Amino acid sequence: MKSIQKAFTFAFIMAAVFVCSLSGQVGTARIEHMLLMRDNTLYVMEATGANRLRVATEVSTAAFSPDGNLVAYADRHGIKVFDLQSAKTSTLAKAPAGLVQNVAWSPTQHAVAFSQIIPNKEEVLYLSAYPSSGVPPRQLGPTYGGISFSSDGNFILHGRAVENGGTLERTNLESGKTETLYAAKTLIEEVSYAPDDSQIAFLLTDEEPESSDSSGPSCVPSGLSLWILASNSKSPAKVSLKQLGDPDINHFSWSPKGNLLVFDSGRQQCDFPGDHGDIFVISPDLRTAYNLSKRPLSIRPFFSPDGQRVLFADFSTYDNNHGPNLMIGDLRTRAVKPFPGQLRAGDNAGNYDQIMDWK
Repeated sequence: MKSIQKAFTFAFIMAAVFVCSLSGQVGTARIEHMLLMRDNTLYVMEATGANRLRVATEVSTAAFSPDGNLVAYADRHGIKVFDLQSAKTSTLAKAPAGLVQNVAWSPTQHAVAFSQIIPNKEEVLYLSAYPSSGVPPRQLGPTYGGISFSSDGNFILHGRAVENGGTLERTNLESGKTETLYAAKTLIEEVSYAPDDSQIAFLLTDEEPESSDSSGPSCVPSGLSLWILASNSKSPAKVSLKQLGDPDINHFSWSPKGNLLVFDSGRQQCDFPGDHGDIFVISPDLRTAYNLSKRPLSIRPFFSPDGQRVLFADFSTYDNNHGPNLMIGDLRTRAVKPFPGQLRAGDNAGNYDQIMDWK
């Protein structure tokens, strides 16, 4: 009888191990990480706030790979990749941090795209293989307004500044050919594919406001409006936000499933961080549209990997002695509470945690 029980127990354990191996959960569940900047120092930490690790100093921009195990960043020496599992750093390209505007991973993680300002010329888009093959980065041409890969990694979506306006462009990485999807009379910024490539969202600069002060131009920047272009169309549509009070837009991003977008309102008003700002969550069809933040001057939203939470910075108490508070909003309950893993500003309010990515 005991031998039968032992055999049954062994068979049950082996079956459980097999099922877990199929689901990829043989050990512990995958740990979420956040990428953050404090001044110009880059850190990575668990999403609980634990195990903060310094990655590099003098960094301008950074991004997680799709699986969250690699960090691409630009420091004063070039474009580098930090491997969270091995804690090793490799160099992909030489590009001074102050001139690098964006970095983005291909969905396959076999390449990193970045844009670099060429002094006295223009901003240029590059593609570098990962791991590095020793071949210099491939130059893809002029760019402006962000970088977004298609879900299969075959195309890069980007903007471009042209005379009297801007264009939305798509570059085929196999052929190297670039196609103009839309031409505008003003600059296009923050171009972004939806996760399933069915739609493209971008920000379009509104016409420059006339100054009410005859002594000089206003330091208030022109507004940005959100536009969405269906993948099978050449005519984008402006997203009407009247039900939310027509908020100006500063920054937006898609949710991981592509069913929602989050954005902050209130572009910087002369002095950082400005004097107003709120966090809004909408669906592309606007059937969902609400203000998530509870206090004005809330900016810089990021979706959680499961798309159920939004992390943002609350600058309502920001002053010379107190940095912003990082807040977590739950989209199911719309409750907002402080993020437990943040470090306080200390003696310098300029030293605060700025979240760069969350995987």
